Amino acid sequence: MDKHNRITNLAEIIQKAGVISVQALEERYAHSFSTLQRDLNYLTSIGIIDRKYGRICAKSTESLGLENVNSTRSLQLCKEAIGRATQFLLQPNETAYITHGSTTLEVARAFSDHASHKVFTDGLDVVEALGKKSNIRTFCLAGSINYSSRRIERSPYVSTSFPNVNINHIIMGVAGLSVSKGITFYDYESADFLAQIIPQCEEIIVVADHTKLDRVSTVHFDEISIISYLVTDSQASPEHIRIMESKGIKCIIAEM
Repeated sequence: MDKHNRITNLAEIIQKAGVISVQALEERYAHSFSTLQRDLNYLTSIGIIDRKYGRICAKSTESLGLENVNSTRSLQLCKEAIGRATQFLLQPNETAYITHGSTTLEVARAFSDHASHKVFTDGLDVVEALGKKSNIRTFCLAGSINYSSRRIERSPYVSTSFPNVNINHIIMGVAGLSVSKGITFYDYESADFLAQIIPQCEEIIVVADHTKLDRVSTVHFDEISIISYLVTDSQASPEHIRIMESKGIKCIIAEM
């Protein structure tokens, strides 16, 4: 059974039960406990279920939103395609800073086992993904760990400066990308730190699925003119791509 069908079946079990214990769910789930935990984490992350005191609760007993599962899976496939396309923009032995986020995570996962790079990151998931790549040296930022957002945050108690580090590429996800409003993020912290390291970077690669184009989020970071490459998926509007290219941005369309 593929991942999509497995997760859909799991969601249907939870929908019918309304509330179910992890133990009872494990008895009805025909896969390993670790796979069950990953699938539950996925359903939690997209807002389909809640997990409280060892019990799994459907957020709505009337409609669990299985169409949301299908839509989210489609978007995940877009991000995986973007990850595969982005890896080829790095040359052997180059240094990259990879931001935290679901799309940048797919970039980390897509690196070949033979890829040889130095990677700095603030993403815990990125660290875990790169841990399986023996030829990639991974460096974490110093800071406090935010487990809910899976990131390392700046802290007044430790230094997060990048003295004497030359970065070939910043690979970053965004909350929104707009000609009029530029690059936007969800929070000030991400924008503040990236602004500090841009002068040490040769090239900025933005990885953004089609839902982020012509979208504006909370915090303005910079104009789109700083972007060297935009890697997006094949569902992106041709008009949005044309506009980005007219601004001198090289656009790569990742085929699913």
